[in-house]
Amino acid sequence: MSMLRDRNRLHLIYRGPENAPALVLLHSIATSSDLWSAQIPVWSRSFRVLAVDLPGHGKSDPDPRLENPNHYTELMLNLLDSFGISRCSIVGLSLGGMIGQWFALEHPDRLSSLVIANTSARTPPQMQQRWEARKLQALQAGMQSQVDSTLERWFTPEFLTQAPQTVQWVADMIRGTHPQGYRAAIDAIQAVNTLDRLPEIQCPVLVIAGRRDTATTVDSLQTLAAKLPAARLEILESASHLSNLAQPLEFTERVGAFLAHG
Repeated sequence: MSMLRDRNRLHLIYRGPENAPALVLLHSIATSSDLWSAQIPVWSRSFRVLAVDLPGHGKSDPDPRLENPNHYTELMLNLLDSFGISRCSIVGLSLGGMIGQWFALEHPDRLSSLVIANTSARTPPQMQQRWEARKLQALQAGMQSQVDSTLERWFTPEFLTQAPQTVQWVADMIRGTHPQGYRAAIDAIQAVNTLDRLPEIQCPVLVIAGRRDTATTVDSLQTLAAKLPAARLEILESASHLSNLAQPLEFTERVGAFLAHG
C-alpha cells in the first residue's frame, strides 16, 4: 500500500492498477484514510484508489486557509490534476459525503459516479450551534475533549460494548486530529447547503443510510436521495454513523457492486 504526499501536502493511500478507473475515498471529520482499511484491499483490485487524509487529519498538515466547501473541492481538483486523472468516482462518508456533493455540483465533468454515506445536504440551525460549541471546545481544550461524546454519536451502545478495540482505534483517530483541521472541517460543514441544488447532480448516485444512525437519520437521507435524479438509497439495518465500520462486509459489497455496475 503506497503512502504519498501530493503537491498540496495531502497525505494519501494510493493503491490499485494504474490503468484502472480512479476512485477517491473521503473520510468523516476527525478520522483519516485509515477509516477505509476494510474497503481498500477489495476495491483496489478493480480501481485506482486514492484515499485522502483531509487537511489536519491523519498525517496531513492543517491548512489555515480552509474555511468553506469550495476550498475542499479545489484540493480534490488539484489532487486529480496532479495524478493526471480526468474523471473519477467518489465515495464520501459524513463530511466526505458533503465534499462529494459539492464536487459533483462544481465539477460535474470530472465525476463518473458518487457514493454518499451517512451525510447531509445542509446543517439546520440547531446543529449549527452544536457544531460551534464543539469547535470552540476543541480549540480551547484540545481534541481529547471531543472523544467520548463523538464515540457516543457515532456508535450504538452495543457496538461500544462489543467492539472495544475498534472503538479505541477510532478514539485514537479523533484524538490525533489537529484542532485546526477540526475547526476547518466544522466551518465547511456549517457552510454546506446543497439541498436545493441536488437535482443538478446527473451522475449515478448511491446513498447509504444506517438504520441506527442518530446523526444523519434514514428520514433525512431519504429526503436527500429523493432530490437526486439518478440515485438509489440503501439502508444498512445494524449500522450507526460510521456505517463502513459497523457493517463493513455489507458496505464493501453494496458500494463495490454499485461502482462496478452503476
